[in-house]
Order: sequence, then structure tokens, then C-alpha cells
Amino acid sequence: MIATTKNRRSGEEIVDARFAKAIAHPLRVRIMAELHRGPMSPAEYAAKFGGTLENVAYHFRTLMECDCVRIVAERPRRGATEHFYENTQWALFSEEEFSQLPMGVRGSFSASILSAFMDQAAEALLTSKLDSHESRHLTWQRLHLDEEGFAEVMGRLDELFEWFRWRRWPRGSE
Repeated sequence: MIATTKNRRSGEEIVDARFAKAIAHPLRVRIMAELHRGPMSPAEYAAKFGGTLENVAYHFRTLMECDCVRIVAERPRRGATEHFYENTQWALFSEEEFSQLPMGVRGSFSASILSAFMDQAAEALLTSKLDSHESRHLTWQRLHLDEEGFAEVMGRLDELFEWFRWRRWPRGSE
């Protein structure tokens, strides 16, 4: 079957349909950030971070409907089935898809990601995980880049993150 332009949804419609809903709530972004650490059930998430199980489970199901997470294990629990989820995607948006988002949605998404990052950084600092390795690296570097320099840095970061994406370390080395 050959798809015609008439039958195909535009990139903007795909972004709206699949991903805008996924990132519309900061809790869903935090759940996805936490799932990058490893599989987790809504019950485990609620026990660790608070919130009602019903609310957390709702957001897990919404992420599943948006194809952002999948069930990787199930376990019987008190007459029900506990589902364990993992992320299905490394990033929610391609560069092209992100550029199609309205500026307000981009800002909201960036704020949610930075908030989840700050939460995890604070946890690492408070639990001494951040400073547990003598050889750890922490850098803050302000850069002043023209368009060419920015493109080069982004290309290098893409290479690094692609390497991270396929590299698997044992869970204890987070």
C-alpha cells in the first residue's frame, strides 16, 4: 500500500496526538525520568514519591496510551496484578518534532525536564551518591556560541547520548 499525502498525518498532528498529551502533566515527565533508572510499578512510584496509587496509575496508563512506556513484568498482588513499566523511547521528540511545538508547550516541557533533573540531582546530593566516587566529574561551563559552534556542540552531544543509549551498566552504578 502506498501512503499519499492526503492519508498521512502531518508531523504537527503526530506530535499533538502522541506526545503533547504525554508531556501535558509534569508528573508524567517525572515518571518517565524515573523510569530511565529502571522498571517500576505505579505502586512503587507512589510509595517512593507520594501521591495516591489511583492518580499515579492513571498517569502510567496515559503514558502507555501515548506509546511512551510499556509493561515489562507483572506480579500478583492482593487479588490484583501489579504492572511494571519501562520507557519505550530515549527522547520524546526528534529535533524536527520539537521545532513544531508551540513555544508555550516547549517551555512547559523544558521546565518539567529541568524540574525532574533538579529533583534527581538533589536526591543524589542528599544521599551522597553525587560525591561517592572520587573520580566523578561535575562541570559548569557557560558557552558563547555562534550557530556553527552550537551545531557542532549539539552534534557531539548527539554522539555521546547515542552511545549512552545503547550502553548498559549494572543497576548499582547509577
